[in-house]
Amino acid sequence: MDVPSTIIHVPPDDDEYRNITQQLQDTLRVDYRSYFAPTGGPGVPLVHRRTYPRELDRSVKFYPKMDSNTLQICISGGNNIKTDEYKTFEYDCYKSIFDMCEVIKELGNIPDKNVVSVSPYDLKFRHINISKPTTNDIIDTFENIKLMHNKEPFSGLFLHIVGHEPSYDGFYLRKTRYSKCIINLYYLKSVIEYFANCKFIVIIKDMCNAEEIDLLPTDFNDRPEDTCSLYVQYSSSRINGKSYASSNSRLFSNSIVTGFKAENCPISSFKDISSSNCYLCNSYRESIIHDPKISYNSLHESWVKPHMTELMPNGVNSCDLPILELRYVDNTNVWRIVI
Repeated sequence: MDVPSTIIHVPPDDDEYRNITQQLQDTLRVDYRSYFAPTGGPGVPLVHRRTYPRELDRSVKFYPKMDSNTLQICISGGNNIKTDEYKTFEYDCYKSIFDMCEVIKELGNIPDKNVVSVSPYDLKFRHINISKPTTNDIIDTFENIKLMHNKEPFSGLFLHIVGHEPSYDGFYLRKTRYSKCIINLYYLKSVIEYFANCKFIVIIKDMCNAEEIDLLPTDFNDRPEDTCSLYVQYSSSRINGKSYASSNSRLFSNSIVTGFKAENCPISSFKDISSSNCYLCNSYRESIIHDPKISYNSLHESWVKPHMTELMPNGVNSCDLPILELRYVDNTNVWRIVI
């Protein structure tokens, strides 16, 4: 990342990042099952916008920083609505996280042992392979990951979550015998806070009203000096916006996957068009010939958003378009861009 001269603090190199030590937090001893109370209860505010003292120069580019020490978490939701319209929803979400997982693993050379997969069908992480997981299974897995991170810190976190907009009690995965399996987003955010000092955090949210849910860390009080992080939060829709299906996947997630590969037009199932005769696809491919390193900025502004904007005559509204937030964080300040 090239930081403008207006920003005093320059990102340390990878060796300095690797020397970052993680502090064991008191929250580790909290019984997080209390976070799943239907109303109220403790937690980190989801709709929380701190005051940002500076706007980051829009010329700054954020590039994928994944490496072999990245923790990748993929979460796909279920469907509690039994209608013909939603019969394929669960499969589309599951297919979306699978496709994204493969692309990100390749980009960062991420080993399978660092990939966490959570879906209505299974929960997988290293030796864990649970069919039809429960809420407690998910909590136990995340708590183990926090312990692992404190012993041997991951360099960064990549989280992809796809499903219905969370209801008052959480992100829905499936019905269980006596209740339902959900992930409370207050709890999920508290897990993400554990990675606040990593050199990068990337969160991709594919759901209706995605912008409303801020999952990025907001507590920087204990940040070590002379360290910084790059945060990316990519939301499929703005406040009150909708998320759309594509061919056997979700439109937003599929747009990101095809953009990283620079192939397969993401709106071909909506328009009589292919990647070879799509002017957006061709223009994008021409631009990355000169800079083959794809930044999140160019992915959003030259591929994902333009393709989705092309669907506005098909019923996509302005609030349904994606929004990208980039943050540069050190131990004194936060800078950001919202595109």
